[in-house]
Amino acid sequence: MAVRSGSDGELMLVLESDSPVVPALEIEAPVSIAHVYGGDLVVQAGADHIWLRVIDHAFRISPTSFFQVNLPMAEKMVGHVLAQLPESPGTVIDAYCGVGLFSAFLARRCRRLIGIESSSTACEDFVANLNEFENVELYEDSVERALPALAVAPDAVLVDPPEPVWEAVHWKR
Repeated sequence: MAVRSGSDGELMLVLESDSPVVPALEIEAPVSIAHVYGGDLVVQAGADHIWLRVIDHAFRISPTSFFQVNLPMAEKMVGHVLAQLPESPGTVIDAYCGVGLFSAFLARRCRRLIGIESSSTACEDFVANLNEFENVELYEDSVERALPALAVAPDAVLVDPPEPVWEAVHWKR
C-alpha cells in the first residue's frame, strides 16, 4: 500500500494486491483509490492520477508510475542535470525517462529530446506531461533494446535507471 499526495493536497491510496479480486470499499473522504494487481489497475474512487509540481512544471502521475517523493530534492536534481548540459545541445537522450521529470526541462534547452521508457503507464504520463513540446520523441521499450537501435549521435545522455537496474549494473563492475 502507498499513499500519494499531490501538490494541491489531493490524496491517492494505491492498494497493491496478490489477488485480482478488488476489495469492496466504502469511502466518504476526498481520496482517490486504485487497486493494482500485476499489470492490472482498477480505480475504485476518484481520479486515475495526481498532479505534482516541480519548479514551474506540473506532472501527471498515475498510480503505478514512479516519481521522486522528495520534491525539493527533485528540483535540486533537475538543476544539477541542467547545469551539466552542454551549451545549446542538438540531441539529448533521457534513458529511463519515466513520466518526464528531467525531459520536461531538457526539452526546453535542446533541439531534439528522445525519451526511452519501458513502463506503459509512465509513457502515458510522459505524453501528457510533455505534450506542449514539438521536439520530443518517446520510445516505449527497454533502454537495452531501444538505445542501440537509434541511429543518432546525441550531445548528451541522461541515464537514471530504476533501483533494480542500477544494482545489477553496479554489481557487475
